[in-house]
Amino acid sequence: MKRCMSILMMAVLVVSVSVGSAAAFEGWQSFFFEPGYLLEYSLNRSQDDAELTGTLAILAQEASEDELYLILTGGFADEEFAVSVSVDPYDPEEVFMMVFFAMMMSMPEDAMAMIGSTLWFPWFDSPMHGIVLDSEWAFYDEEEPDEDPALFVTGRDSFGGFEGWVMEFDAADWMGASMTMCIDESVPLPLMVSLYNVQEWHEMGEELAGATLTIELLDFQTDALPLDEIPNVFDI
Repeated sequence: MKRCMSILMMAVLVVSVSVGSAAAFEGWQSFFFEPGYLLEYSLNRSQDDAELTGTLAILAQEASEDELYLILTGGFADEEFAVSVSVDPYDPEEVFMMVFFAMMMSMPEDAMAMIGSTLWFPWFDSPMHGIVLDSEWAFYDEEEPDEDPALFVTGRDSFGGFEGWVMEFDAADWMGASMTMCIDESVPLPLMVSLYNVQEWHEMGEELAGATLTIELLDFQTDALPLDEIPNVFDI
């Protein structure tokens, strides 16, 4: 729990984007969900010749005129989970923080580390938010503009029927891990994230040292049916 609180404090410090509508930006609209969105992922963690697998489903369901339920269900490492939270669909900062709180407080530890460190935590304050990606896109450290880019496009790939830009993120020195990821600007979360070269001081805990964590989109629907009952609604 101490390490989760440390991550949460980092998240509070880095979150800086707040907008009123997805239409306010071009490019990748990370953390903008609409009723009927359903994203399904496979989860895989390999470490020391051992492998843990699972699945994750994220359903967006209308709660009221100005509220949305985000419902996370699935299982990982033989532990099932179901977490729901009510959010303002036009406030991605609230979406990011409320879901992160809910995962931290209500998910099994292994699932929280898996999903939080790949699909959720790295993305909100990333330089990709609102960016129109292309084959030449790259992000350079402002303090070292003459160095190689920290984040850059390497090509295209497909996951769950969607094709996106594949990027490499060399963050081992400051985040404690490196990443390969795939972004389709029409999908509110990455199509794929693979976290590797995890260091002992990584925020998710030293037990992840040497692990490779991979999450891949299986399906994305925009017209999924709502649930009759909302499971385990989290509230602060």
